[in-house]
Amino acid sequence: MVLNLILVIFLSATSIHAKVKFAVTGPCDQKPILNIDVQTQSKTVGEFTVNTLITNKFEFIGDDQKIESIAGTPVGSEALEIISRSEMRAYGWCFYVDGKEPEVYPHEMSMKGVGSVHWLFAYAHYKDGEWLSMCNPSWALKPDFLCK
Repeated sequence: MVLNLILVIFLSATSIHAKVKFAVTGPCDQKPILNIDVQTQSKTVGEFTVNTLITNKFEFIGDDQKIESIAGTPVGSEALEIISRSEMRAYGWCFYVDGKEPEVYPHEMSMKGVGSVHWLFAYAHYKDGEWLSMCNPSWALKPDFLCK
């Protein structure tokens, strides 16, 4: 009986603290600027992200619903690359959970069963009145306004 109680307490305690890989890849290099394993009790990816950035003293703008900037990346009109009158790239942060891009905001994504969270500075490509693609890694282009 006592052994069963100890086992239940141990299993409950270990399920609360999940170990999750957390990575942040910035605008100019494929190598992550942060790549760590984190013990977490967070309920959502948004909460986990904010807690991890704060704990690791990473500068960021955002909250559990969205990340606008990490490590000083541009926001708003400063994050737009105008290519022509009909084409632009809009830069910002995308996140992946276990290698897949969720179709929800970070505060809507449960941490239950999550093994990794990866934030990537990326761009959405707009041309001739339509969005052609999203979450393309900016390091693949290394645009001058970000990387020089």
